[in-house]
Parts: sequence; C-alpha cells; structure tokens
Amino acid sequence: MRIFDYIRVAVCVLIACVCAPCVYAQETSVTDDSVYVLYRQSASELDLNFGDNGRRLDDFLRSVERYKSDSVFLVSQRIYISSYASLEGNNSYNRRLARERAKSLHSFLSKKIALPDSVIVSDKRYFDWQMLANKVAASQTPNKEQVLNIIATVPEEVRLADGRVVFERIRQLRLVGGGAAWNYMYKHHFPQMRYAKIQIISKRKLEETLKEKPVHPVIQDTVPKPAAQPEPAPAPEPKAEVVPAEAPVVESPQPAEVDTSWHRRLDIKTNAIGLGMMILNAGVEIDIIPRLSFALPIYYSGINYFTETVKFRTFCVQPELRYWFFKQQHGNDRLFLGAHFGMAYYNFALNGDYRIQDHAGRKPALGGGLSVGYRLPLGKEKRWKMEFSLGAGVYALHYDKFFNEHDGKLTKTIKRTFIGLDNAAISVGYTFDVSKKKAKK
Repeated sequence: MRIFDYIRVAVCVLIACVCAPCVYAQETSVTDDSVYVLYRQSASELDLNFGDNGRRLDDFLRSVERYKSDSVFLVSQRIYISSYASLEGNNSYNRRLARERAKSLHSFLSKKIALPDSVIVSDKRYFDWQMLANKVAASQTPNKEQVLNIIATVPEEVRLADGRVVFERIRQLRLVGGGAAWNYMYKHHFPQMRYAKIQIISKRKLEETLKEKPVHPVIQDTVPKPAAQPEPAPAPEPKAEVVPAEAPVVESPQPAEVDTSWHRRLDIKTNAIGLGMMILNAGVEIDIIPRLSFALPIYYSGINYFTETVKFRTFCVQPELRYWFFKQQHGNDRLFLGAHFGMAYYNFALNGDYRIQDHAGRKPALGGGLSVGYRLPLGKEKRWKMEFSLGAGVYALHYDKFFNEHDGKLTKTIKRTFIGLDNAAISVGYTFDVSKKKAKK
C-alpha cells in the first residue's frame, strides 16, 4: 500500500505544478499590449494619417482580436485609455481637449472591437506632468532644476481668497529664466505631450493605478519616444505674431513676457443708455492683434416719444479702432483709447419751438473723434463684459430747422461745425472665441 501512497502524492504534486502557474497568471497577469497615438495642435479628432498612428492602431487591434471571445479577459482585464494635452494656452480649453481626445479614441475602439463598454476605461488626468519632467531631466532645458522642482512641489491649482482659481504651477513655469525655459519646452517637449495611450492592463492593477498620487517627476518615462519630432512648433517671430497652439490660437512665446498666450475674441454688446432712450442698438467688436481691436456700433430709432413734438430719431454708425493699454490672455480688456469715424442721420425735437432734421433727409452729420473707456470682465469664465466709454469729436452739420408742430414750416437751413461729446455708453456684452481651429483629416 505504501507504493500507492507515493504515486498518489506524486500525481497531486504534478497537478499542482501544472495548475498553479495558470491560476497565478490569471490573478496577476498584465499584458504588454499597448499603443500610443499623437494629435495635432488643437485637434481632438483621431487622425490615422498623422505620424504613425494608422499602423500602430492596426497592430494593436490585431493583438486585441484574440481576446474578444475570452471570458477570463472580460472579467480580469481592462482596456485603459489615457489622453493628454500640452500646457500652452487656456487651461480650461486644454482639459476639455484632453477629454475630447479620450472620447474620440473610445469611439474608435468601440467601432473596431466588439467588447462591452465596461471593459474600456478612460483616465481623468489631463496633463502628463511625469512625461514632461522626464523630458526636462534628460534635455538641455534652461534652469532645469528649478523647472523640476516646480513640477514636483507646486500645486497645479490654487484657489484665491476671492474664489478665483489660478493655475499656479503653469504660472510659475512661465516665469523661469524670464521665459527661456517655457520657450524651450514649447518647442521641444510640448508637441509630444499631445497624445493618447491605450493599454491592456489587469483590473486589479488598473484600480491601483487610478488610486496612485503623482510621484516625483524624475522616473523612467512610460511613453515611448517617437522616432521623429511629431509636430514641430512654429518658429517664433520677433513681433507678436499669432501662431497655432494647443488652445485656441495663442501668441508665440516671447522670452521677455510672462503671459505668452493670447486668444482672439469677438464681442457682441448693446448700450444700455441708448436702450434707455428707446434707441435700438447693437455693437460688434473683433480683436485684430494683441492690444488692437475694431468696434462697430449701430443705432436706430424711428419713433416719437409718445407725442409728435418729442422725438430723437436717428440712424448712426460709429466704427472705431481701439488701442488697449494692458495685454490680456483672453482677448483685449481693461483701459482703451479709441479713434472713431461717425455718420448720423437725425430728426430731433425736445418739445420746444423748433425741430431739427438733417437737410432734406440726405445730409448726415459726418466727422470723427476720440474716446476713452474701460471694459471689465464679469463672472468666473469672464465671458460677460461691462464696458464704460465716453467720446468727443468734430462734425460737419447741414440741417433744416422747422417749427415744432404738425407739418411745421421750414424756418431756415443751417451749416455749422459741431465740437463736443458724440457718444456715451454703458454697455453689456458677451464674448466668443474665434481662434479655435481644428486640423482637418
């Protein structure tokens, strides 16, 4: 009987040796199947023709095909998508851009492989600080130790006492070396931060990864380096020329300035003083370059003020070129000086003895002048604006003077030059971005 005991033990050991690795592998397996794809500046669409994206994804999809009918895979593994944006430009826009990149990649995978949505998981991080730190550490970035210290120790966001959120880490990075470090990273590192990565990873490992806090930046880079620079940054010009950026069009970084990004805006507004006088009005203003904008207000009123002897009828346009004294990140705001041209048809009566109208209804007031004003952004997103302005000018007038009564007779025709106030406005407006461009496939 003893010989049978030995045989039985040997069989059990053999079975354990065969089965144990399989059980262990099922519990701890992490595959090496992964792929990363690059994106153009400001683009969230997946472009298979950009870089080597198409070939990389084809290879990845072929490796995933074998898992489609694997029940163990569905239970224990996940397809993990992480997507990122680079740092220049507006942070809120960049975060939204990173999320859109993850969505586009998720949609692409869902169409190509028949797997449950629960298997595909997207990250909620937006900037690959670890990647940037690794590239800074391995490069000739100016003041690299200071840059690495900021990435490792400065909070990404800081909430001020008034409730505003400041992107403190990026703000300090822009200051390093008077902007030299930021310029270097913009040219050499940022293009490679516009990427998304897909990994097949165990469910348990994924849960641990999602709980991890940011580590010290100087560690081994987990993203393979592209064979060539995927997206060369535009060469900066000596002047403030608008170039493409990760957020809506931003100004080429200048070493001497802290805020190197600038966004062109379009403002739609109306003058509350004009509305109070029952004069319909609307204005549009477009940023031309930093500190310079063009505004065009239009006024119209064709009614009496409840009686025939009181009226302020007019059709007026007053195009204006504005110079803004303070450079802003989001369009032009704060103090401005404007030079304007004015043209106005008019028919005025203030319940006095006479009514005044431009000669024969065909001789508008023509002239121009200067104005000064201040525009104040409102709200957290700074989309709503309140604007105060006052202007004066010189105008050539040719008008008829009538008795202020029904079918009042003409008393005289007058030509004169007017010098004085020609506009006063308390305007409320809303701002739109007009410089967000997405690359076409």
